[in-house]
Amino acid sequence: MIRSYAPGFIFTTSLPPATVAGARASVIYQKHHVGDRALKQVNVRTVKERFAALDIPVVPGPSHIVPVLVGDAGLAKAASDKLLHEHSIYVQAINYPTVAVGEERLRVTVTPRHTAEQIDGLIAAMDTVFTDLHINRISDWEKLGGRANVGVGKEDVEPIWSNAQVNTSGQPRMLRNGETAVVDTGAVQVVRKSFEDLLGPVELSETERMIEAAVMTSAVKHVAEALPKKVKVPLTPINVTIPSTVAVLA
Repeated sequence: MIRSYAPGFIFTTSLPPATVAGARASVIYQKHHVGDRALKQVNVRTVKERFAALDIPVVPGPSHIVPVLVGDAGLAKAASDKLLHEHSIYVQAINYPTVAVGEERLRVTVTPRHTAEQIDGLIAAMDTVFTDLHINRISDWEKLGGRANVGVGKEDVEPIWSNAQVNTSGQPRMLRNGETAVVDTGAVQVVRKSFEDLLGPVELSETERMIEAAVMTSAVKHVAEALPKKVKVPLTPINVTIPSTVAVLA
């Protein structure tokens, strides 16, 4: 009751400093590391292509949003419930007034941290739910004259990110279960430096400096190999000896 009627709960509640600092750090990191955003685009393209191969309708659009057209409010909710209870996948049903009546959909959120196995599970589960609930597929919408630009020949839309932009980070690869996501140590250092006015400077240990130098050398080589062959990039190797055992202090 208090939460529902307190005027500051929804509109004017100020955020805790730690939350704001975390948000600021995230934005700074993403400005200096394109890998996460590029991998997100790769995963989104993969999901859209695999849905299309199974005749599952996705409302055409250039963005990372994957709206799977259902076309009925009751079916959209039933599909969302079925995905959650039978397949342990949460996908929000979007109904009127967010979308027009008859254009109800499931909004799939794809992230760069979703693995190949998780995406396989999503595709299989969605296909099963569409079959079980007899939800219209692309071919069905074509027979009905189309809906929300589905089934009218407008499915091929150029994504916001071009192939060149996606490959800026070196052709990102979808993660597999058990693999660790890439963390850009250079971007992390930029983030940490941006907080020096609050937290003071950080002094790296000798081991940390050696690891950082090794990572930078590898990154420069990786970028150089991704460039066109006619572009020659001189490389200056950095001789680094890393101890066989590196102690990490918590």
